[in-house]
Amino acid sequence: MNKVVLLLSLSFLCAFGFAQKNVPSVFLIETDSEIVAKNDDLVPLTIQLKNGSTSPFDGKIEIQTIEGIQLIGQTVNAIHIDGNAKMFIPVRISISKSVPAGKTDIMFKLIDNNNITKAQFITTLIVNPKRQVQLSAQNANELMQHVGDSLTVSARLSNQGNSNENIIVTASFPDMRGGKKVEKKQIVLGSFQDTIITFSKIITKELLSVERYTVNMAALYENGELINNIMVTVQNVSGNRTFTDAAFGYSFDSYSSNSISLSGINLFSQNEALQLNAKGQYELLNGNLDFNLDGYFYTHGNTRPLLTNTYIDYKSNNKGIRVGNISENLETFVNGRGVKTYIENEAKSKLFEVGWVDKSYNLLGNQYKSENGTGYTIYAKTELNTVKEGRYAGSVLYDQTPYDNSENVIVMNELNFQMAKDITVGFELGGGLTRLLNADQNQSSIEPSVAMGYKMSAKFGNYSFNSNNFISSGYYPGVRRGVLQLNERISRQFRKMSLWAGYSLYNYSPQYLEKRYYGYSSNLSNSRIEAGTNFPLSNQMSLGLSAKKQKDQGAIGFSQNNDNAKTTMNAYSLTESINWRSRNSQHTMNLSAENGFTKIASATKQQFQLRLNANYNYRIFSLNSYYQKGNFSIYEAYLNAMNDESNYRFNVSGGVRKEFFGKKLKTQLDVNYNRDSYSGSNWTYSGRVDYAISHQFSCFANAYVYDYSSSAYSSFNTNLQAGVRYNLPSKGALSGGKKGNLKLFLYYDNNANGIYDEGDTPAKDRIISIGGVSFISLGNGIVEYKKMPYGNYTIKFPSQDWYAIIPSSINIEDKRTVHEVPLQRTGKVVGKLYYNYDARTSEKFAEKHGGLRVWATAKNGKKTEALTNANGEFTLFLPVGEYEFSVDASSLPKNVYTDFEPQEIKVITDKPTAIPDVELKIKQRVIEMKRFGL
Repeated sequence: MNKVVLLLSLSFLCAFGFAQKNVPSVFLIETDSEIVAKNDDLVPLTIQLKNGSTSPFDGKIEIQTIEGIQLIGQTVNAIHIDGNAKMFIPVRISISKSVPAGKTDIMFKLIDNNNITKAQFITTLIVNPKRQVQLSAQNANELMQHVGDSLTVSARLSNQGNSNENIIVTASFPDMRGGKKVEKKQIVLGSFQDTIITFSKIITKELLSVERYTVNMAALYENGELINNIMVTVQNVSGNRTFTDAAFGYSFDSYSSNSISLSGINLFSQNEALQLNAKGQYELLNGNLDFNLDGYFYTHGNTRPLLTNTYIDYKSNNKGIRVGNISENLETFVNGRGVKTYIENEAKSKLFEVGWVDKSYNLLGNQYKSENGTGYTIYAKTELNTVKEGRYAGSVLYDQTPYDNSENVIVMNELNFQMAKDITVGFELGGGLTRLLNADQNQSSIEPSVAMGYKMSAKFGNYSFNSNNFISSGYYPGVRRGVLQLNERISRQFRKMSLWAGYSLYNYSPQYLEKRYYGYSSNLSNSRIEAGTNFPLSNQMSLGLSAKKQKDQGAIGFSQNNDNAKTTMNAYSLTESINWRSRNSQHTMNLSAENGFTKIASATKQQFQLRLNANYNYRIFSLNSYYQKGNFSIYEAYLNAMNDESNYRFNVSGGVRKEFFGKKLKTQLDVNYNRDSYSGSNWTYSGRVDYAISHQFSCFANAYVYDYSSSAYSSFNTNLQAGVRYNLPSKGALSGGKKGNLKLFLYYDNNANGIYDEGDTPAKDRIISIGGVSFISLGNGIVEYKKMPYGNYTIKFPSQDWYAIIPSSINIEDKRTVHEVPLQRTGKVVGKLYYNYDARTSEKFAEKHGGLRVWATAKNGKKTEALTNANGEFTLFLPVGEYEFSVDASSLPKNVYTDFEPQEIKVITDKPTAIPDVELKIKQRVIEMKRFGL
């Protein structure tokens, strides 16, 4: 009986408990289940409240979530709901910039006055990722002073995005050989954080001899995408220097720009030759001079010296003339010796040029002349560029070539312009006339021809389209003779993945008035349809896939009867490629494979084709390999059929480059092995040693060994080249015009009377800037700047513990200018600007701390400025006296203001004058609140 009672009691309790669980909640709080926002947003929400009891409810609404998310509403802390009533409360959710990207839960709680939670609801907040990293220079100008000092170049890296970022920062330092040395640092930077990145370099004697150069710093995301880069100028400080024009490049540029070198080629052999190379660019009194010389002289035999790419070019007032070797890439190649003159206005993007060129490759003339001569070309071309009309290029030329027994006239016009914001189009229209120089009576006298082209580059939403097309008739005498060319490509980007498809057709069917090569056909065509995709597999690896159908047609070989038929080859292939780099970017690797099948019209079965490429690089080492099996062109298929063997090629090469003694000694060693089923195999060994004896003088040596062998023939060749190189003066060293010398005398004006008298002493080691060039005063207080072109130069003296009484600029208009610079004792003024705002109610603004400007105005009206640093702090060094201190409102970011009123301050030498911290306020946004009740 007791057991029955117990079972009945348990059953009743379970049923009662089950019923309790299914009773609807008396109170309810509910809103959107998901919110999508971005940092610094104020998200409007409507919260539904329900009181299912008969008694009224009084309490509040709270949220439970991570820091940086706040609930804003005028009534959330005083909720009153009548019994059996509903209420809708409009609120806003403030998402601060510190909230990370991704999903975050927000729990809304309805709490009564006894702090008891009556209902709760969870909303998922999704914050969109935002990338906003910036690299900025700490100091745009750095100074070098002593050998052995450490030169430090620094930059601020700031992450204002809401995700942690893995950033690579590089600094490219020039070396004494005209090259670059890149140093890297990898930084993991949290969201809304910043840090200072520094690169240091020991100042050597050679480095200090350079007046100025630039260091390029760049920041990249982990996937290699460039964020931005900055330039930092490095100057040496000297008390005595000669003017050089920075517009013509920094001192390192002159190492590679203006030089002369002499070397021997194939030394100690029958093919021994001397090689002379020289080049230079100089600014003269009334223009610019540009020259180049490449000369060869064979020491054995009576071979005439060879001068190629040798010319002198003089330009003045937008007009110029060049005499010597002339090379122009027009509708036909223009290369030989001659003269051209031109009018060029770079500022207005206009050019007009005419020239006459004979076809002698050697400037000294061809040693062995043909009976009909070398021929010549006369041409004229023009280029006009405007923002509105676009770019026009036109050319006309007359060409006479005895070797081809032809004379031609060619005209071509090209116009490119922007049709719409993302649509650029271009048109080509031209033609020609051709005839034989020496024709029989039965031969045609003149053949006309025409050539046309069209291209377009456009972007429509996420789609990009490129089209490039050209057609010319068979007798067109330009380099694109008898050509039909079509190239179409469309692509679409899907975030990190891209898709593309393309079609191309190339048909070559030239015609000639004189059948010089009887039985030989040059007609060929190639068409291709392909599509592919590229996408990242990780931050360090990406994959590319593509498919292709290709058709080749052509007449291969030589037939006495001129009846060689066209051969057709169809190919179907897939291409796979993988690119990888290590996290520290020291290792890079590229692998690609093209595989498929080919079918020759005359063959009975398909043939397999495979082409592999592999490249690996690690710092000073590189390795490249290539393998091919099967036919990838009609020519290869023809050779394969002739030799009745499988066609394959294999190549592997490696190289090592190493520098020693602070890059004074550069070495390079390369090895290459190549094997071809048709031509045999060969080994190639090469090496180079380059040593800088000084900044102006260097020497070098190259060695080359070639070993070839096949079933029918073998050979072994060596080549040794050695020479010296001398750096000519820099571009601006020959500049003309009137010049004068400036001499400044800096001294400590201890009695503050502005006169160098008893008790005053020369100011040693004080830095002063003249026209942007930094100097340091010598032991006698002297600074000298020689050979300065006449003109006005800014003078700046850094704000230090001494104040320089000197004009802001000085005019050089005499052979010698002397100026005294008294330095008077100063006092120090310090202060700070800070922000005070509520992110929930403030307008959007950029929280900028550095670069805000403050002024100190003296009684005589002279104003001295100071800029805040990254912490909002500023420092002023001012002569002792009374000043008015103020904040420059124009330097404050948008929506930022201050109530600070100008203050009278007194500057003394004993202790710093402290300005009370200046509060920066933010304009308030208007928030409308509405309340609904049922």
